[in-house]
Amino acid sequence: MKFYQWIGFVCLVVSCDINAEHCEAKLPDSSVYIGNCEDGLFHGQGKLEWRDGSSYKGEFNSGLIEGQGIFTSGVGWTHEGSFKDGSLNGYGIYIDPTGDRYEGEFKHGVYHGVGVFTGRSGDVCKAEYRDGLIHGKGRCSYSDGTKVNAEWKEGLLSGVGQTLMPNGDLYEGQYRDGYWNGLGTFTYVSGDIYVGEFANGMFHGEGEVRYSDGTHLKGKWVKGEYQDSTFSEHCESTAI
Repeated sequence: MKFYQWIGFVCLVVSCDINAEHCEAKLPDSSVYIGNCEDGLFHGQGKLEWRDGSSYKGEFNSGLIEGQGIFTSGVGWTHEGSFKDGSLNGYGIYIDPTGDRYEGEFKHGVYHGVGVFTGRSGDVCKAEYRDGLIHGKGRCSYSDGTKVNAEWKEGLLSGVGQTLMPNGDLYEGQYRDGYWNGLGTFTYVSGDIYVGEFANGMFHGEGEVRYSDGTHLKGKWVKGEYQDSTFSEHCESTAI
């Protein structure tokens, strides 16, 4: 989400018509500035337009894009908020022409800090971001009905948390590399519960299924498939 980072231009570089604090300048790259100036530099409210159709309208400080403003790219996405050193730094809003939207904190033009991302499909994530990716705690609701309240690392689920499935099934436990990896509990909407090890989103390793009727099934799973059993004293089941 970074865009042009501009240093200040002295109005005399090509042409400049100064009347009091008003300045109109055409720059060497054919971009055009109209707005306030001070000591020959863009300063105060103004608008800068580029040949590709991109534009920035807002505050300038001693020739720099700095303060509150809105940048619109030539292909239709916009950045609106607090600018410093030519890009969003602080609180702002990004809107993609496809409908994706992010509102929250930025650093050097990318998501950084706490914010809310709303996708065109209806996905919503309120989370901590770092360098444009979810990093830290987050809550996401997806268009298919899945809800996740967990920890992320560099855009992937990593840590501990919960995933509520559209049908009501619930996973609680450890994540790594974007999947259920480690120890966890999977509770079916029927009341059956698996407690044990997971790998890449599947039962994998040592675990136990506790059925809602009070029976148990304990043993080893490989890629979701049950391998052997050690029955509880009152177990009546022979398969998961």
